[in-house]
Amino acid sequence: MDYKRLLNSVGKTSFIENYDGYKNLFLLGENLTSEHKKIFANELYDKNRESTSLQTQFTRVNCAINIFKNGWEKEALNDIVLSTSKSVSREVIQKAEKLLNN
Repeated sequence: MDYKRLLNSVGKTSFIENYDGYKNLFLLGENLTSEHKKIFANELYDKNRESTSLQTQFTRVNCAINIFKNGWEKEALNDIVLSTSKSVSREVIQKAEKLLNN
């Protein structure tokens, strides 16, 4: 699986808006539990009640963690910066640029 497929599963806007949360889960390493994922997935679901299900949020969490595990976060950020999709706001692109340059 490549980063583009994972990023599409997470969603570009979600990846940027929740970047620190996803990264913090990844940084737990061996200490990461399904309970950590469940708590964060619930937080995402609470923030986005238009989401289809809690399971969708679990998928986002797992895919985002895999982006970090594979060291693909810079590629994902670059992909977002270069995005021409109307669903990716200028604000999201600017946040991605900032993260990419850090």
